[in-house]
Amino acid sequence: MILVAGAAIWGFWDRRQTRAAVTRYEAERAEQDRLTASTRAAIEEMRGRGADRYRPYLNVSIVKLLPAPPGDAAPAPQRIHIPADSGMFTLVLNVVGQKSYPSYKLEITTQDGKPVWDGQGLRKSQQNTFHLIFPVSLFPAGGYQFRLLGSGRDREALVETYRVQVDNQ
Repeated sequence: MILVAGAAIWGFWDRRQTRAAVTRYEAERAEQDRLTASTRAAIEEMRGRGADRYRPYLNVSIVKLLPAPPGDAAPAPQRIHIPADSGMFTLVLNVVGQKSYPSYKLEITTQDGKPVWDGQGLRKSQQNTFHLIFPVSLFPAGGYQFRLLGSGRDREALVETYRVQVDNQ
């Protein structure tokens, strides 16, 4: 009789443990399914954003800028035309002189001094130029100033200034 009662208690306890384990398993499985779906959605979103990186841009304009002449306090801006339907354009900054810096930075402002873009990590080509690709939408028609700065030994030095008047059509 004690043996039967012990077996009944053990059976009751075992069923309770099994139910608890099944409940935990189902909860963990539901959480895993939720995370899997969330991860898949995030991956698909990133693929969609990254797709532009792998498609070619056709008919991209190339704009070459020359620096302002030395000693000219207010040079006339260079007029450039960027077709509005081209999407992107390549900007080539020509540099006069051969002084090199460990790193370069470009600051772009409107003619009113409002920041448009700035970035570090530019590298000078063997042709003494810098190449950047920008979306046309970043430059609506108007006046802009580009300041190329060289950095080294905790100092920045102005390398070149470019004044530009953009006409988009």
